[in-house]
Amino acid sequence: MAATNATIAAEFITQFSDSMFLLAQQRAARFRGAVEVKELTGEFSMENRVGSVEAQDLNTRSPRVNAADMPWDVRQLVPQRFGVPMWVDKWDAERMLTDPQSIVAMRSAEAMERKFDRICIKQLLATVQTGRQANVPLTAAQDGVWTVDATGGFNYETLLQIDQNFQGNEVETDTEGQTAIQKWLFISEQEHASLMKEGTLISRDFVDQRVVENGKLRRVMDFNVVVFGSKMPIPMLNVAGGVRTCFAIASGALRVRMQRAWEVDVVELLQNVWDTAQIRTIGIMGATRMEGVRVQQVNTTAQ
Repeated sequence: MAATNATIAAEFITQFSDSMFLLAQQRAARFRGAVEVKELTGEFSMENRVGSVEAQDLNTRSPRVNAADMPWDVRQLVPQRFGVPMWVDKWDAERMLTDPQSIVAMRSAEAMERKFDRICIKQLLATVQTGRQANVPLTAAQDGVWTVDATGGFNYETLLQIDQNFQGNEVETDTEGQTAIQKWLFISEQEHASLMKEGTLISRDFVDQRVVENGKLRRVMDFNVVVFGSKMPIPMLNVAGGVRTCFAIASGALRVRMQRAWEVDVVELLQNVWDTAQIRTIGIMGATRMEGVRVQQVNTTAQ
């Protein structure tokens, strides 16, 4: 910590950090439930992957052993550091730190959680470093990421195509005793509105469960629906040339590693500003795509 404001006790800073973390859980990043999150313990992480193996036919007496090497590789996860600096008048700083619903803690938590989502979205299509030494670059297309063209309309047929792509790569399981793989759609309110007009998806004449709650589509077919607003100053889903990049992913697509807790510093600036402190929240996390066939890029028309 640099020049620390002596009027702000360390326990107040700890309390602020705890409050912010609790608020973050209430305003959790929308990707948290769709990705595997583990603790970050070093400067970078090598994520192990084991390939598939097949059983051999043993049709003769005393068959010879024909052992095969189990395929495996690693994917490098490189974390990044990010932070939220906020100005506060030093006379208000202590009160804000001790208030469990502090607007400063709330805004800091929201910013950190949005960054979580942005890192996940970026890594869905990023080039990953693979191989046993993590020295082989692999693009999203080479890794098996599908691209679905829905610029002509995001509708029931689009979902059938997405689901068919997953099924074709065995990205789900109905085997008794095994946990079914979860799937998510990350779309904007415009795609959500299109789906709400599809009677085949929302009418009880066609579906046997309640999929619309409080006017919002929570689940369609076997996809969990997550909506990002497209009118935000920095939209979460990228738009280029009138085409929006949405996503369909299956569990196991991304692995995230992050610090157990965020670091909070309160610094009193000694020059140029009167009676002002700065609350800095710092986090470290990273993500990597674990299997390309569990990710689909869905291109739609942005309106």
